[in-house]
Formats: sequence, C-alpha cells, structure tokens
Amino acid sequence: MKPLTAVLLGAGSRGRYIYGPYAEKYPNELRIVAVAEPDAERRSSFAALHGIAPERTYTSWERAFDEGRIADVMIICTLDRMHYEPAMKAMELGYHVMLEKPMSPSMEECIRLEEASLAAAARRDACAAIFAFLVGHQEVHRRGGTRHCGNDPADGECRLPPYDAQLRAGQLAQGGGDEPDDSREVVP
Repeated sequence: MKPLTAVLLGAGSRGRYIYGPYAEKYPNELRIVAVAEPDAERRSSFAALHGIAPERTYTSWERAFDEGRIADVMIICTLDRMHYEPAMKAMELGYHVMLEKPMSPSMEECIRLEEASLAAAARRDACAAIFAFLVGHQEVHRRGGTRHCGNDPADGECRLPPYDAQLRAGQLAQGGGDEPDDSREVVP
C-alpha cells in the first residue's frame, strides 16, 4: 500500500512532536511532502528532517494552497483561532483533513466546519478527523451527530492513530512533549 502524502500546516508543538515523529516512524503509512510554518528555523529544520523540497516549504498556510491540492491529507496544526479558514479551504479542494483541537473557538465556525465535513464525506473525496472536542463541537453532536474518519476503516482512508496514541508517541519520541490543554474539553 502506498503511503498517504500530507501537507503540514504549523510545525510547532503538535506538528513537530506528534505528526512529524509518526511520519518518521511509519514512512510506509505517512509521508509529509510540504510544510507551512512562519518561523524560518522551525520550517527549515522540519523540511530537512522530512526531506521536503524547498519549493514545498511555505511561510504561511495561505501559500500552501497556491498550487491547489498537492497531497492526500492536510494536517492543520495552526494556532486555534487559525483553524477555520485552512480547514474550509482544504475540504473545498478535496483534501482529507486532520484538524487539531479545538476545531475553532467560535461555535458558529464549529457548526460550519461540521456541515462542510459532512458534505465532503458525502462526496467521498474528503473527510475530517477531529480527535478531541471542545464544548461547541459537543453541542453540534447533540444537534444531530457527525461522521469522522480515522479509526473506522469504513469511513475512508485516513489511517492515522487516535489523538491519545499520537500524543503518547510524540511524548515518547521527544522525551516529554506538550500536554494537551484539557481546560476547554468536556468529558461526556
């Protein structure tokens, strides 16, 4: 089976310590082919580590969309308040989307993301995987549920492990790593 290719938006804590080590450990499953990161040092070190061509390194998430769809998956690890626009654009282009938590700090944006992910899943050319839920997303669930890919093979080809497993893998690979911010999560 050929590996999924991915564009990583944000090579900070989660991008660098969760998805990066996963791609390193399982190159037959995931290959990161482009990175968007405003910090030049992070961007260049991540690109060097993953063998990303210079023309596939971007100074902003917006630049990562200049050539249209260039990979199977868009992994969005930007700042929380910057999740909505790249996620919507990625789904519009047909990417499978790995969206870090929280989906958005805005309830309205969470609802629009939910609607877009359902529409994309219905087209079968994209899906959205969300590994942790903020209060607003749980409200979306109460209003009628959702469909996610990632852990259920029937939902598509996103084959990355659940968020907790990714966090543990990153912590082990880096000798620690960031702890998740559970202050916005509500346990069902």
